[in-house]
Amino acid sequence: MITAEILKAIRAIALAKAQSPDYEFSYRKICRWYSREFSTPLSTVLEMSEEDVLQTYFEDTYERTVSEATDEEGVARLDKLKNDLLGKLEEDEAKAEMADAVWEQEMIEEIKRSEEETNKKSQLLKDPNLNETESIQRNFDDTPDFED
Repeated sequence: MITAEILKAIRAIALAKAQSPDYEFSYRKICRWYSREFSTPLSTVLEMSEEDVLQTYFEDTYERTVSEATDEEGVARLDKLKNDLLGKLEEDEAKAEMADAVWEQEMIEEIKRSEEETNKKSQLLKDPNLNETESIQRNFDDTPDFED
């Protein structure tokens, strides 16, 4: 049996979710719509696959949106919906490609900087009295031979 305290807690949770809907709240709302629309007990709808319930809901919603797209305002709503659904995917892909290109350019620049630093360090390690074409050779002619 549900006590007054439990009922009050349930109502408080329902109010909080209605004010700040999460996925669970939104899905249950769609299930209630499905139950009313197709005269199906809510418990049965809750046992159905989420994909089937959601697809049915969106098909019905979009069917109405398309059929109402006869005037300019309806066409604008339909175009906005298409852009929100399809354009967002393309926009996300374009942003990802741009981010990849920027990252690649940054890596190329970092490699160049690293190579320049390495070259500078190697120049500092070289003997300033030697040029690049000169090799280090020793003349051992004046060195006495040591025999055992």
